[in-house]
Amino acid sequence: RLAWARSEDIRRRFLMVVLSVALVWGGLMTIPTVLGWMPLGPVQSANNIAFFVANAVALIALVLRPKAFIHVASGFFLAAFAYISAAQFFVLHDQLRLLLFFPLVGGAFLILGSAPGWAMIAGAFGVFAIAFASGLFDLSPLAASTFVLTLTVTGIFFQVFEVQTGAALHTISRQNLALEVAARQDALTGLLNRRALQESLQSHFIPDPPSARSGEAAVLSLAFVDVDRFKEINDRFGHAAGDAVLVAIADVLRAVLDGNDAVAARIGGEEFAIMLPGTRLAEAHAVSERIRTAVAAADLGVGPDLGPVTVSIGVASSEAALHSADAILRAADAAMYVAKRDGRDRVVVWVD
Repeated sequence: RLAWARSEDIRRRFLMVVLSVALVWGGLMTIPTVLGWMPLGPVQSANNIAFFVANAVALIALVLRPKAFIHVASGFFLAAFAYISAAQFFVLHDQLRLLLFFPLVGGAFLILGSAPGWAMIAGAFGVFAIAFASGLFDLSPLAASTFVLTLTVTGIFFQVFEVQTGAALHTISRQNLALEVAARQDALTGLLNRRALQESLQSHFIPDPPSARSGEAAVLSLAFVDVDRFKEINDRFGHAAGDAVLVAIADVLRAVLDGNDAVAARIGGEEFAIMLPGTRLAEAHAVSERIRTAVAAADLGVGPDLGPVTVSIGVASSEAALHSADAILRAADAAMYVAKRDGRDRVVVWVD
């Protein structure tokens, strides 16, 4: 979907260029026609004016309603095909009028896709066949076959180009998505990282602060989770064991928060944070207690010598006049340090 959206944006911009060029070209054709400097006959002179007006309308419509891109493009190419087809029957002294089909076909492939492009080619062959059979072209069979073959090869080239461009856009979109995920995800635990957590917090407080809302939408609680004596774990058992502990705790968080709207993140080192939207302080305290007891009871798979691993948790809520992301982050962090100071393996609620 992302690749298609980006492709559509490129094609819309290209259509803007095509319409602008066609408008200038139509003006350059219409002015001398009206002044009698380029006699094309009454029918094609009227067609020139009509095509110029159609270009102007299409360009204005695309500017005012960019989401109607496909409809504007379809209308323009149908009008252009009719205009060029009419030239094959009414401008007989222009020996190169068949060349007008080539930019039309190229534009159709690049803007509308391969199916409309091949439809334009088939239509051009049909118009040429009728005009040629009517004696309106003084061409040899070799010249006629050259036109048919060249337009066919042109279609093949644009078909290959469209396929390769689509594949390239899809690859770029997948790579960009992977980079975006990597930029928001903690590589070790698979949880969100600090940046992603802060973005989620900001989205809650901006553009409207909780005080400007009502009901549960105004409430946000945040829990800071810190692994107790984590440096000792690394020193005694090695960093691989420490990483295993962090991964296991991340799994505990997922299990406890399953089915909840909570956002869990590893915000650095041995620290985790849990954003609890629509959760009041009492409920956030209960959730934090479940996390604390679940971690203490969990088999973290590091070894029997490790013993139980505990966590200290600080909880803060926007109910306590914390109306910014920075304020609630500082409050939860402060409560967590009180939990560690008071003996660890406990949950402390921040109170102003």
